[in-house]
Amino acid sequence: MSASLEAKVVGLCRELVRLDSLSGREQRVAELVSKEMRELGYDHVETDELGNVVGILGAQTTQASAAFDAHMDVVPVSDAPRWTHEPFSAELAEGCVWGRGTTDVKGSLAALVVGLGLLPRGVLQGTVVVSASVGEEAVEGLALASVLTRHPVKRVVICEPTGLRLGWATGAGPVYAWRRPAWQPTPRGLSEASMPCTS
Repeated sequence: MSASLEAKVVGLCRELVRLDSLSGREQRVAELVSKEMRELGYDHVETDELGNVVGILGAQTTQASAAFDAHMDVVPVSDAPRWTHEPFSAELAEGCVWGRGTTDVKGSLAALVVGLGLLPRGVLQGTVVVSASVGEEAVEGLALASVLTRHPVKRVVICEPTGLRLGWATGAGPVYAWRRPAWQPTPRGLSEASMPCTS
């Protein structure tokens, strides 16, 4: 990744982390994501009735080729005295962005919005839907289902942390990453949502 692209992704990640966005309070993150999509030249950007931000790349067709989703909400801060960095500081230290939601999934959201937004339009074959969904931590999948009803696709990529292991699901089953659950508690008992994204 070029230094300028990395700086853009890390910069957006830090802006997102600084915005406390508990489930039901994602509006400021939605406004930032929508603004970024417009600045990157997405072909269409909308915010639906639930508050999901949807960016469209490529010619709009009846059925898009793929959708990519990362949610905007985070879980509440727990066990605050154990945090080594302020939860919403988005501090850059030790090669990491530290703060609530960096791994689950504001880092992924930043990479998704910027990375797909910078793709040369000539390389896209079909339509790509980029979804920044609401409420995933409270009602997993409900908001994304609404997006997919309005924008049917052939394939969906969910940008949840998997320890860089490719995860897959069929139908309504669990998501696995190389035959193991994609999400597991850490040895310290903290969820991946509270761990920093690493370089």
